[in-house]
Amino acid sequence: MKTTNLVLFALLALAMSGVAHGGWKDKLKSALGDDESEQTDALANLSSEDQVAGLKQALQQGVTTAIETLGVADGFWTDELVRIAVPEKLQRVARTAKKLGGERYVDEFHETLNRAAETAVPAAAELFGEAIAQMSVEDAVDIIRGPEDAATQYFRRHTEDALREQFAPIVTEATDAAG
Repeated sequence: MKTTNLVLFALLALAMSGVAHGGWKDKLKSALGDDESEQTDALANLSSEDQVAGLKQALQQGVTTAIETLGVADGFWTDELVRIAVPEKLQRVARTAKKLGGERYVDEFHETLNRAAETAVPAAAELFGEAIAQMSVEDAVDIIRGPEDAATQYFRRHTEDALREQFAPIVTEATDAAG
């Protein structure tokens, strides 16, 4: 069960960072202009509703891109930037197993973690969509004016419990299958 929790935490973090780095902020900035003063002027000319609608659309595109990229075969496993490592608490066991000739089993487990993530990510689409739909004007302003990981923080607050509940069976099944 502890392994499942570690994997689930890693999966949640990667899923949410995928959204935050899904290009939503770049798309928003390019739509508003090249320099910061143009962006500020463009935002000032938009109603709050239009600002929120634009942010929601950019976030939805980021979510879609992240899910389409990560939620497919090799989405995690072959991408060094997002590949899930063997959880830190299992690193010592993995090193020992490799020294004793069990490298194949460690590699299979490592791949299984990433395959579980690839399977679980598409299940997050609806949860992220709901979080975006429920976003308030204040939430949108906090994301736009906040730190680089403001979207990740927002999604963590609004989806983490539901993601954990939804992903747990998928991760448990995959890790159990790996033995």
